[in-house]
Amino acid sequence: MYCTVTPNNPISLKNIMSCGFMIRGLKPKFGGYMRYIMYKNFDHFFRSSPEKIDLIGNDIIGQINLLNLGYQGFEIELTRNGYKVLYGRVSSD
Repeated sequence: MYCTVTPNNPISLKNIMSCGFMIRGLKPKFGGYMRYIMYKNFDHFFRSSPEKIDLIGNDIIGQINLLNLGYQGFEIELTRNGYKVLYGRVSSD
C-alpha cells in the first residue's frame, strides 16, 4: 500500500509512520510540491540493518541521496526545531 505525505507536516508523517508505513521515496508530486512516498508491506516486516543514519527533515537532498542508496525511512523523531528521520537499509534475513 502506498500514500504520500508532505515533508512540511511532521505530525502527519509521524501518524502515517506509526501505522507501519516507511519512506521509500521523496520527489515532487501534485504540482511540483515535494512529497514523501510512503509504503507499507503487509506480507513482510521491515528489519533495518545495524547501520542507521538520521537526518533533519529539511535536508531534502541528503534524504534523496540515502533513498537512492537503498535506505528507507522507518522512524521520525520530533525535535524543538522540526524533526529527524531515521533511515536504515532493509535486511534480507
